[in-house]
Amino acid sequence: MIISTLLLAGGKSSRLSNSKPKQYLKINDLHMICYSLDKFLNHPKINNVQIVINKIHKKYFEEVHNIYLSKGINLSKPIIGGSSRQESVFNGLSFLSKERNKPDFVIIHDVARPFVYNQIIDSLISEVRENLGVVPFIPIYDSIKKFNKDKKKYDYIDRNMFIKIQTPQIFCFKSLYKSNLKIENFNIFPDDSSIAENNNMQINFIKGNDKNFKITTKSDLEKANMMTRKNDSNLRIGQGFDVHQFTSGSFVKLGGVVIPFSKTLLGNSDADVVLHSLTDALLGALGKGDIGEHFPDDSNQWNDADSSIFLNHAMKLLEKNNGNIINIDITIICEKPKIDIYKIAIKKQISILTKTNMNHINIKATTTEKLGFLGREEGIACQTIVLIKK
Repeated sequence: MIISTLLLAGGKSSRLSNSKPKQYLKINDLHMICYSLDKFLNHPKINNVQIVINKIHKKYFEEVHNIYLSKGINLSKPIIGGSSRQESVFNGLSFLSKERNKPDFVIIHDVARPFVYNQIIDSLISEVRENLGVVPFIPIYDSIKKFNKDKKKYDYIDRNMFIKIQTPQIFCFKSLYKSNLKIENFNIFPDDSSIAENNNMQINFIKGNDKNFKITTKSDLEKANMMTRKNDSNLRIGQGFDVHQFTSGSFVKLGGVVIPFSKTLLGNSDADVVLHSLTDALLGALGKGDIGEHFPDDSNQWNDADSSIFLNHAMKLLEKNNGNIINIDITIICEKPKIDIYKIAIKKQISILTKTNMNHINIKATTTEKLGFLGREEGIACQTIVLIKK
């Protein structure tokens, strides 16, 4: 399954009254567009990210492009948008339709919404199907009035009859592209789901997030700066440690990677000391106890269980608490097997399981210089430290 993302960055920001387009303004030292770029570039299920820009904004995009180049990331050449948002989407879809590996699904997101969460992206991806679109929404909690033409009288309207639509939105690529090909006047359609519905594509709605608001005015920009203001009290460190002894077998499992060996690790689950240690570190950072409290080892329920179950549980708690992983540092302690050749594979697997950029994950391996039970090759231990931001 191929999933592409179109990031829309072509707006002129006329309502913000700034000489520089808002998508290239900084929110606490980071360009607004970078918040969306980082989120989608680092998502393990997204194969391709394309940016759609205004042709008069090339110099601003180059500034951002050079920042990513300095980090070793080469952004794709931008797509030039049209005179309206929907024409820009069409240009992006047309570009993707000419790719050798056309996407099965396409995510469309406005970079003016910088605070999109992985939970929303994951929900969109899990819900989408052929000839289907999935769109996040939030309810309207304020009272609504409708003025008459002279704006002197108004009627109250039932707010339960209305919802507010957000991006990102995801669609079956083939169906959305065909829907756009049939449109003669893009200006009458407010968003991508309205074009899809116009062509009888089914749209499913999922609950969005209030923090994923669109920056339109100066007060919105001020709110964004307040939300991202650096505050060390929001940083939390967690430490985890786990050890398992050897028993007879033909492999060990570390960080979700199967490593051939003359023994295996003994445990109630698959005895993956790396994932157990990482789970405990996340729980510690969140102040949520330890792995034994959530998955008691005196229960047969977890016999031979894949340890990714435990880590997924900790990740859901992290998401529920609006936390993000900043970095992970893992130390594997054993005489044998030799870990060096498996470090990259372990790092990749942990990146997938935690939705964390590989550059923010470090794997170390050491021995106890033949001392103690680890030095006698009786087992493997692992220590993990994580830094999260809430």
